[in-house]
Amino acid sequence: MSPSKRKKTKDAAHGQSQTGASYLVEIRRSNRSVVDPKQLFMALNAQGITLDEEYEPVVMAETRDSEGVVTEPSVILRIHVGSEKALTALEQHPAVIKVWPDTPIAPFA
Repeated sequence: MSPSKRKKTKDAAHGQSQTGASYLVEIRRSNRSVVDPKQLFMALNAQGITLDEEYEPVVMAETRDSEGVVTEPSVILRIHVGSEKALTALEQHPAVIKVWPDTPIAPFA
């Protein structure tokens, strides 16, 4: 579902906010010591996207995958995207590893 078609709500913890649809973005940390989410987000220079400063960044350490290849250190942030164009531009940024919709997690019957 595109960000512009989502219903706007105050509930940022469940995938939506007043400023756009919520997404999780994994960003490469070229400098292993930099973990400041504002600094990493500002380096993206992303138009139409805002950082959710209430979301605790998830720092991903450098690891080895099943083939022994070392993965890059990264950090996962929650962002709010105002348009499909902004989302597409973000996904194409070289520092971005992956973007996921921030969907609600809830029990079901």
